[in-house]
Amino acid sequence: MIETQPKAASARAAVGADPRPVAWTFGWIRRLTFRGRGVTDGAVRLPIVMTFVVAMFAATMALVWFGYVATREWRSGTNLLLERRANEALALVRAALSADMKGAWITAIVPFNTTNLDEDPPYSMFQVAARTFARFPYPESFVLWKQTGQDDGATYVFNRADRPPPWETRPSSDDPFPVVLVRDPAALAGLVATVRKQADAASPFIMLERSINGTPYQIVAHALFASGPSHALLGFMAFTVNEDWLHTQYFDPLVEQVAKIGGGGGGLSITVSDDEGRVVTKAAPVAPEGASDLHTRFPVLFIDPALVKSISSRPTRVREWTVHVRSLPDQALVATLQGTRRMFFLISIAAGASLLALVLTVRADRASAALASMKSDFVAAVTHELKTPVAFIRLVGDTLANGRYTSPKTVQEYAGLLSVEASRLSGSIDNLLTYARYSSAPAASASELADVEPADLVEDALQGFRPVLANLEFDLVIDVSPDLPQICVDRPAMIQALDNIVDNAIKYSATGKHLAVTGTATARSVTLSVRDRGTGIARKDLSRIFERFYRGGNVTSSGSGLGLPIAKRIVESHGGRIDVRSAVGSGTEVDVTLPLGRRRSA
Repeated sequence: MIETQPKAASARAAVGADPRPVAWTFGWIRRLTFRGRGVTDGAVRLPIVMTFVVAMFAATMALVWFGYVATREWRSGTNLLLERRANEALALVRAALSADMKGAWITAIVPFNTTNLDEDPPYSMFQVAARTFARFPYPESFVLWKQTGQDDGATYVFNRADRPPPWETRPSSDDPFPVVLVRDPAALAGLVATVRKQADAASPFIMLERSINGTPYQIVAHALFASGPSHALLGFMAFTVNEDWLHTQYFDPLVEQVAKIGGGGGGLSITVSDDEGRVVTKAAPVAPEGASDLHTRFPVLFIDPALVKSISSRPTRVREWTVHVRSLPDQALVATLQGTRRMFFLISIAAGASLLALVLTVRADRASAALASMKSDFVAAVTHELKTPVAFIRLVGDTLANGRYTSPKTVQEYAGLLSVEASRLSGSIDNLLTYARYSSAPAASASELADVEPADLVEDALQGFRPVLANLEFDLVIDVSPDLPQICVDRPAMIQALDNIVDNAIKYSATGKHLAVTGTATARSVTLSVRDRGTGIARKDLSRIFERFYRGGNVTSSGSGLGLPIAKRIVESHGGRIDVRSAVGSGTEVDVTLPLGRRRSA
C-alpha cells in the first residue's frame, strides 16, 4: 500500500498522477536556474586590460632603457672629453718642458763664439747672463773660461744677484744689477779642470754632473777650439743647474702655468716624479676616483737630448723623470652628470611606481573578474538553493490544495516534506543573513555572548541532523565530555557555524558513512573536532575553501560556497580559529578552537 512506502517513494507516487514527475521537475528547475549564464564583464575585460598592461610594461621598460643608455653615453662622452683634455695637457706639458729646459742652452750657450773670448773683461756676457736669468729660472751661474798665457787661464763667473749659489761665501752686493761677476773662484776650480779635460774638438758641447761643495749640479758647456792643426782649447762657456733647487723650486711654477693654459674650466692634476718615484711638485688637486692617469717620461737634460746621446766618446747617464696628468671635471660637467644621474633615478622611481601600479591594476582587475564570476556563481547557486525548496513547496502545496490525496497518512507525509523543505529554505536564508551580519565588524562585535557548555553546544548543533543521520545510516560518534570548561560565545551563531561544518561532512560523505565529534581542552581554549570519511578536499582547493562563493572542483552537491566562510567569520569573531586537514578519499577533519569563558550575559 502507498502508506507503507518510504518518503521518497511516496513523493514519486504522489507526483505520478501529474504528467511531469518530480525528478523531471527538479531537473527543469536546475536548467531554468542556470540558463543563459555567460562570461562575466570582468572576464571579458581581462584580456583587454592585460594587453594594455603588457603595452605599458614594454613602454616603461623602454623608457628606463633609453634613460640608462642616455646616461651611460653622456658619462662616456664626458670621460672622453676629460681624457682628450688630459692628453692635450700632457702634450703641452712635455712641449713646455722640452722648450724651457733647452732655452738657456739655445739662448746663451749655442751663440757663444770667439768674440766673447776676446773681451777682457767680457762685459758683453753681463747682458747675455742678465737676459738668460730673466727668461729662465734654472741657470744659477754662467762660467766663462779662456786661455791666457798662464796654465790655469782666466775664469769669470756670472752669478744671480737674487739667488747666490751655495758655494759663494762672500756677502751679497748692493749693486742693483741682476748679475754679479766673480773672478777665479776657488770652488769652481775642479769644475773648470773637468770641462777642460773633457773638451773635444769633435764634440764641442759638453754635459756633465758633479758636486760643488757637496751640492749636486748639472753643467752644460760649449767649448771653442783653435782652427789650426793643433785644435787647442781656446775657452768655454757653461751654465750650472742646482739639482737640489731643481727638486724643490723649478717644476711648480711651470706646472701651474701649463695647468692654467690647458685645464679649461675644470683644471688639471699635474705632478712630476723623479727617477726614484718621488714627487717633486707640490700636492696637486685630488683627481676623482677612476680617472685615468696619463703619463710620459722626459729626460732631465738642459741641452738637446739627441745631441747628448750622439756623443759616443763621452757616454752620459741620462735620467728620466715622469709627468702625470689627470683631468679634473669642471663644475658644469659635474652638475650635468649629477643632473643626469638624478634624472635617471627619478625615471627609475617613476618606472617602478608605474610597474607597481600596473601590478596592482592587474591584481585588482583579476580580483574583480574573479569576484564577478564568484558572485555570478553565488547568485546562480543561491537562486537554486532558494528556488528548489520554493518550487517543491509550491508543487506539494498545489497537490494538496487540489485534493488529489485524502488519506491522512499521505497528507501527513506531504506535510512532513513541506516542513523539511521549509527548514532547508530557512537554513539558506539564515546563512545569508549570518554572512551579512558577520561581514560588518560593528555588528559582529555587538553580538550577545554567554558562557556555554561545549557538550550542550554540540548537542544543539546535531539535534537537527539526527533524523538525516539515522535515515542515511551514519555511524555517529560523539566524544565531548560534559566536564569541559565553558566557552564564551554567541550561542545561535556558534550553533550555525557547527551546523555548516556538520552539513558539509554529511553532504560529502556519500561512501564513508561516519561522523565523529570530539572535544578537548587546554589551559586557555577548547577544541571541537568534526571528522568524516568522505571524499575529502583536493590539495589545490584546500587553501581556498574559506573564500567566499568558492566551491572545489570535485564538488557534486549543490551549495552557495558560504558555509565554511561563515563558520570562519563566526569563529574568528569570537577570538578563535578554525583549521582544516583533508586528503582526497580519506576524509576531512575540521578543528574549531575557542577561548575559555570570560563573561556571562546579563
